[in-house]
Amino acid sequence: MLNGLYKISWVELTQIAQWIGYLHMKNIIHRDLHSKNILIHDIKALVADFGLPKELDDPTCLRDVIAYTDPHYLLSGGSIKQNESQKIYGLGVLLWELTSRVPPYYNLSSFAIKIEILKITEKIVTNTPTDYSNLYERCWSSDQNQRPKID
Repeated sequence: MLNGLYKISWVELTQIAQWIGYLHMKNIIHRDLHSKNILIHDIKALVADFGLPKELDDPTCLRDVIAYTDPHYLLSGGSIKQNESQKIYGLGVLLWELTSRVPPYYNLSSFAIKIEILKITEKIVTNTPTDYSNLYERCWSSDQNQRPKID
């Protein structure tokens, strides 16, 4: 703990990505992936709250927490189909949050968050390892084809 906040390890971050990868392999998206749905105990990370998972091709799929929403989805007005690349964007936001220990777009309204997401304004936190910050920046790429695959 640092200043009353948990400092996440690389092992735990990797475990979160593995959980998301497993879901994608099963053609499932979480739909509500955010830091409050990550459980950590004894250096083991689990993804929780599967009350809203859907298959990737389910047309009734709703959006998850707005701060983790892919800008392409926002620009489409919610008309584009869910895909793994959109979830990689959200995973990048989650990785940033877990290492910065600050919720994304903290204290902004949903409307203000949408505007900020379109600008991609979150800054790299001082002392973040370069390889790690490069990874979550790639997750945020405006070109969905440039985003890393979950594996």
